[in-house]
Amino acid sequence: MWSLRQCIFAKGLNDVLFTAKDTHFRSISEADVTLSRFACAVGHNNAGKSSLLMAMTLVKSGSALKPSDFYDRDEDVVVTATLEGVSQQALQVLSESHREKIATVVYDERVTLVRRYPSGGGKSVLRCYKKTARDERFSEAGIADAIQGTGAALRHSFESKYPELIGEVGEGKLTQKRCKEVVAEYIGALGESDLILVEASLPTGIEQSITDLLPEVVFIPAVKDVRDELKTTESASFGKIISILMSMIQESDGFQAIEESFAKLNNMINRQEGDSGTSTDNRLDEVKSMESIVGQYVGEQFRDVTVSIEIPPPSVRDVFRNARIILDDGVPGDVDTKGDGIKRAVTFALLRTFVDLSKQQKEQEADGDKTSSTHGHFLFLFEEPELYLHPNAQRILFDALTQISSGHQVCVCTHSPYFFSPDDAGTFLRIRKSTREVVEGKAPITEVLPIQLCEKLSVKDLYQLLCYENNSAAFFCDRVVLVEGDCDIIYLQHAAKALDPSWDFQRRNVSLVQVRGKGNFARFREFFELCGVEVRIVADLDAIADQFSKLQASPAAVEQHSALLQAVDQLRGHQEIDLTKDQKKEIVRSYTFQEKYGQLRQAVQAIHECQRVELEDLPSVDAIFGREVDYARRNMLAEATQVEEQKLALLSTLLAERIYVLSRGAVEEYYPASAAGKDKPSKAIHACKLAADRDTALGCSDPMKDGDNGERTELELIFSGIFDDLVTLQESSEDSYPTAVEAL
Repeated sequence: MWSLRQCIFAKGLNDVLFTAKDTHFRSISEADVTLSRFACAVGHNNAGKSSLLMAMTLVKSGSALKPSDFYDRDEDVVVTATLEGVSQQALQVLSESHREKIATVVYDERVTLVRRYPSGGGKSVLRCYKKTARDERFSEAGIADAIQGTGAALRHSFESKYPELIGEVGEGKLTQKRCKEVVAEYIGALGESDLILVEASLPTGIEQSITDLLPEVVFIPAVKDVRDELKTTESASFGKIISILMSMIQESDGFQAIEESFAKLNNMINRQEGDSGTSTDNRLDEVKSMESIVGQYVGEQFRDVTVSIEIPPPSVRDVFRNARIILDDGVPGDVDTKGDGIKRAVTFALLRTFVDLSKQQKEQEADGDKTSSTHGHFLFLFEEPELYLHPNAQRILFDALTQISSGHQVCVCTHSPYFFSPDDAGTFLRIRKSTREVVEGKAPITEVLPIQLCEKLSVKDLYQLLCYENNSAAFFCDRVVLVEGDCDIIYLQHAAKALDPSWDFQRRNVSLVQVRGKGNFARFREFFELCGVEVRIVADLDAIADQFSKLQASPAAVEQHSALLQAVDQLRGHQEIDLTKDQKKEIVRSYTFQEKYGQLRQAVQAIHECQRVELEDLPSVDAIFGREVDYARRNMLAEATQVEEQKLALLSTLLAERIYVLSRGAVEEYYPASAAGKDKPSKAIHACKLAADRDTALGCSDPMKDGDNGERTELELIFSGIFDDLVTLQESSEDSYPTAVEAL
């Protein structure tokens, strides 16, 4: 969790995992984030996604910060990185002296680095976490206070501070170095219970070596000029590719022939200096003549000045520096002359090529002593990689990033639902501005909610729930309303707006999600709540008679529900159950023939063997008739006035729990009477046209008690519960937050 520092965890010197704590970097304040190989950060515009990615770059880069980067200018910005897997083998890439120094701050193969930016401005400082005694006398400040001065003054200061160490420093001349060695030996001999991990200075001279253990960070902002990537400098992707290409071909025979040709050319245009200091001039006559003429004219005014012309010796690297990428889409030309989509594609193509070539180069250079080298390990940070790309191109890009993540770590911030997959994107980060009370004069705080779906949901649920529609709602909406079918979505969306224009699902960023059957309410609810989304449920009345547990109501509601069903069953008595033709078909369809066939076959075999067969031995067959009871209960709940008071009491309790069960039955019972259509969706659309104004919409549901506020219609109570507190939360920031539709 975040409280004063941001932590980056690099596992095995490759995987980077983040936990942040009160960084005071921009708006970031709290988070507990664990990144997988492929992580996706989602959230509204201006929620803080870019700030999170930028924070990930600071540990290694130490880039200077502007005053505006400090959330609180009276507090330091602190970014902490913990590397895991720092084994002796991994440290072999460092010099022996540096290995020994780094080993003093390695615990259980972990090193924790701290990048601290002072609140008053100035250069950042790289520090580390190290174990020291819990006794504050042995803190960094305590040691500095005790070990100062020379001679008798030093001895007096040391012995008064550490009387238990008097016998360890000896009787001779005492130095600060010896004092520090004695303190270090004492701390090293303490047990784990006497130690504490604290922030301290790095061992001297190892900053560069220790940061080299971190993966190289490649940050690609949302708005990036492709020309920057096409430069042949080492910092640009194309330049990196050229460098790798050079290193891969420089040992080839063809490369050596070119080098020899360039050496001959250099001999033709420049004087050559021998090892003995002698100079030979085999230059072209034209070069000599030009130098002579220029020298003659200069000598006319400055007789003591001689002129020599030196031409930079040609090299293969210089030739490659002038490399260009030409795209032929029917009209050959530079990338800069093409559309934004293809420019973006070229940027990612260069990165993928760089990754592939790095892997090849690493394989060529690999030997037994350097298998733990971090060379070629990268952390790719992408802002909105889907920009300018057609949906199908987004899918292809997602596949490409997935390939990169197989050998490197990838973190993207995105508005595209195509970037979520149960196979590849293991970590999702939902980033939003806090709705908590903001301190006066301070900017809103960014909250980061890590979502580890793979750890919480079954494989079946991941594949069934992670789809375009659900992804959009889970990661880009503030609240979802679960309903059973598409007719609920069509009509409720319209009726809400007709009753009150502020009850606008799209504008208020509330999504209606169909679960395709009341039995799925519980797992859909779990999925969305894992994603940090508030959930409401609108269910048909038959949810009271069948699968009530899927609504996940409170114990009080469960008790009311049991009492209501008991009253219904008593009222129904033993009267014959009369089902409609459609109800009978629905029951039979709900149980597979294979289940019934297998059980009936066993029953027939038992009868032939003169064995007794109980109905309990035929659960699927028994369930068919058990469903008759559910239908009978449905009919009684909808029609029997004797249980109306109990029913409304239960519905009122559920309403307070944000579970809205339609008292009339299904949503079709709330259409205007003349609504018609050849199928259910057509009828729902026709109902929307008929309920075009508030008065008509009001007449489509019955009045219900609204606590001490008198009466309101049932639909008004439902929509009020869905929207009113959400409207309050969004009033101050409505203009700065896009709807999910606008975001996509």
